[in-house]
Amino acid sequence: MNKIKEKMLLSALKVLPKNQLSWTFGQLASVKFPKPINQLIIRKFADFYKINLRELEQPITAYESLNDFFTRKLRKNTRPFSDDKSIIVSPADGEISQFGEIKNGKLLQVKGKYFTLSSFLKDNEKSKIFKNGKFLTVYLSPQDYHRVHMPYAGKLMSYNYIKGKLFPVNKLSTDNISELFSINERVVFYFKDENLGNYAVIMVGATNVGSISLSFDDFKTNKLLQKPKKIDVTELEFNKVDELGIFNLGSTVVLIFEDDKVEFSDIKVGLKIKLGNSIAKIKK
Repeated sequence: MNKIKEKMLLSALKVLPKNQLSWTFGQLASVKFPKPINQLIIRKFADFYKINLRELEQPITAYESLNDFFTRKLRKNTRPFSDDKSIIVSPADGEISQFGEIKNGKLLQVKGKYFTLSSFLKDNEKSKIFKNGKFLTVYLSPQDYHRVHMPYAGKLMSYNYIKGKLFPVNKLSTDNISELFSINERVVFYFKDENLGNYAVIMVGATNVGSISLSFDDFKTNKLLQKPKKIDVTELEFNKVDELGIFNLGSTVVLIFEDDKVEFSDIKVGLKIKLGNSIAKIKK
């Protein structure tokens, strides 16, 4: 893409009412069209993105809307994972866009461009915990399974909804928009485990994500006049790969770990991964 075209697209993105358009798109994707039309839309979508229909929990004819299909569940045992307590796994299907060390509260967005923990988490105390930890970012394309799961076991301590924009999280945006993940709408989940310590799972919204919904609560994002929300949770335990939340259309998941707790497995930027794949180990 040439520089002039990039600038034009970025300028258009900045002025478009992205949240309203995404909400509208989400509503349209949830419309239950007459069955023949609905099936045509879903099959065209599945063909275009080369979605593996053998992994579906239900026959393709069972889905009543595009969003119903997009948020599909998988058949049991299609995403095997290690129950080894030293292994941390991918929380989703997607592509590793970045990973590495958090250096003095800064995370790498793309080569030469960083975003800060303080602006990303909007919580100074939590930012101090992870200031020199490690992170991993997974980008979910429209092709991917869009339910987000636990990378490890843990007790949910709190979760925080942070209002924001809905810029796309593709290469154009990550390369050109500073602090992109701190601008977009997101839900931050804080966990604690006796082996892994403190860690966070962050679901980041994007253009055409009609909403982020939770698997254990009726809370849903991108509603009109919605306010930021922080909830402290007690006695809510999760096992590894338990379902955590759902993207109603695609986006990004960021994992954050405490300093000196984990070492990454044999992974690299651009690697396509599946839910349950090993991404890191707990340091002994």
